Amino acid sequence: MGGERIEKMRELVARSPEDARARYFLAHELLKMQDWSGAAEHYRAYLELAPEDEGAGHRSYGQALERLGRAEEAAEAYRRGIAAARKHHHEGLAGEIAFLLEQIEDAAS
Repeated sequence: MGGERIEKMRELVARSPEDARARYFLAHELLKMQDWSGAAEHYRAYLELAPEDEGAGHRSYGQALERLGRAEEAAEAYRRGIAAARKHHHEGLAGEIAFLLEQIEDAAS
């Protein structure tokens, strides 16, 4: 089921590459399928198309980057996610992302 769903989403993105929601949903499905590289690619595109993301996109982008071993980039995505979440008054999400950031910073020290 997941593969068929992803293919339909890929087709939607191919038809409408500027559709931020299509990018987000494809990235989310790829993340669930542990396609870290694909997820990171589409979350990056989503964030470029939707600069007012409320933090969740940055969190997921950071998670994909972290799984790819790109800790510094993941940490930056988490920092942007914390700022976005706080800007939109989502303190719970900001706290969740801050925890992920702490994990990276602790591993680096």
